[in-house]
Amino acid sequence: MGAFPGREAGIELAAIYEISKILSSSLDLNKTTRGVLGVLSSHLKMKRGMVSLVQPSGELHVVEATGMSAEAAQRGRFRKGEGITGKVLETGVPIVVPDVSAEPLFLNRTRARSMVEGRGVAFIAVPIKVGRETVGVLSIDREVDGEPVSFENDVRFLAMVANLIGQITRLHDNVAAEREELMQRQHRMQKELQGKYSLDNVIGRSKRMQEVFAEVHQAAPGKSTVLLRGESGTGKEVIARSIHYLSPRKDAPFIKVNCAALSETLLESELFGHEKGSFTGATQERKGRFEVAQGGTLFLDELGEISPAFQTKLLRVLQEREFERVGGNKSIKGDVRLIAATNRDLEEGV
Repeated sequence: MGAFPGREAGIELAAIYEISKILSSSLDLNKTTRGVLGVLSSHLKMKRGMVSLVQPSGELHVVEATGMSAEAAQRGRFRKGEGITGKVLETGVPIVVPDVSAEPLFLNRTRARSMVEGRGVAFIAVPIKVGRETVGVLSIDREVDGEPVSFENDVRFLAMVANLIGQITRLHDNVAAEREELMQRQHRMQKELQGKYSLDNVIGRSKRMQEVFAEVHQAAPGKSTVLLRGESGTGKEVIARSIHYLSPRKDAPFIKVNCAALSETLLESELFGHEKGSFTGATQERKGRFEVAQGGTLFLDELGEISPAFQTKLLRVLQEREFERVGGNKSIKGDVRLIAATNRDLEEGV
């Protein structure tokens, strides 16, 4: 303890508070350890500081340092058992060198201390642990004036700081591992999905086409009406057929009607059928496409071309699933799934 133990205890408490705030502010290890070393330097007059962490290679590298150049910190690499820092990594216990100039095990690998300067410098190194495993070393230089000094308080305080660094290191590793696992899982899912969906008579391995194929597979099993939108020639009929043949209705008829190719009168007769004598030329009863497609799928191509008046008649079929033949007054129930297609901007038309 120093000459003013109460005052030093207050400074150390303030330093621990500042360090805990820094370590909880970010998962960027370099940023937070740099801040920790800054607090040690400003609050406790510790001249140089280094945080060294074990790398995947097993070597101990200085990741952040104060009081030395970046080139000097870059030279701070140790194997287990090598020098004072390597010994701390190997044994997992703190080491104090009261005078670095008189210690043969002190390597001064960073070459940040001159021999003249070293005569009044003590070196303290404590392990950074995650559980029982030593994952790094926190080390500092402390100037001494030649008088006998007890380093017990320094070691105890630095051990607390190292413990906090160890906790943030574990959190950082856990987050990194979870992120890596998520990325690998996403990569596996992408590989699994790539080529998982395909349609007969449709070629497409791009991401966008795979999304279209996936939507077809998702829509096909249901009963809901489907609207296909796209420019002429983009394969809307092929997609409509794929929806039908992937649905439970695949064994029933797939009937196509081009709404743009027929006048309103002919379209009504084509879709709903007509009774004998209902108009000139109606010499016999005729079933419409809704009846022919019973149990199957009716594809209405170029839906955007029909008139507002005919839209009203079609709306009843969509809502009630029933219709009447032209010239008839008997409602006919229809179990038909509708798929419609248009190349028009329907919102603009509305």
